[in-house]
Amino acid sequence: MFLALLPAIQFLKERRISIAALLILVIPPLFWFYISWKAAGNWLACFQARQNYHDWLLTMNPALAHFTLASVLRDSAILIISTDIAVMVSAFVAGWIILQGLPSGLTRLDLPRDLREVLAPVVSSSPSLFCW
Repeated sequence: MFLALLPAIQFLKERRISIAALLILVIPPLFWFYISWKAAGNWLACFQARQNYHDWLLTMNPALAHFTLASVLRDSAILIISTDIAVMVSAFVAGWIILQGLPSGLTRLDLPRDLREVLAPVVSSSPSLFCW
């Protein structure tokens, strides 16, 4: 999902979107649908199998159907251990750098005046989310 941000960031910084970036985002899902269609005769077969698995899992483990503090803490610890601390810290640092560069990047662009007037309230309206 974060890969979809690449063309958006490129558009904000360079005011263009490369065709290669779009193809990198579009081709893998289309290829997966083609493989599913050839293997099962239905291009949505993988989603149907996943839904069947989720139904079975919730039937066998009803406790998974709702959140508890203990399960959230356990899952958070598993996420931190499995992703490695260095990867987690570098992801947060990269996100911070991108978020810090967005407001100045939006003002440096030579955007039309009407677009700047629309973007300014959108970018600055939620300081609690981005802490700019």
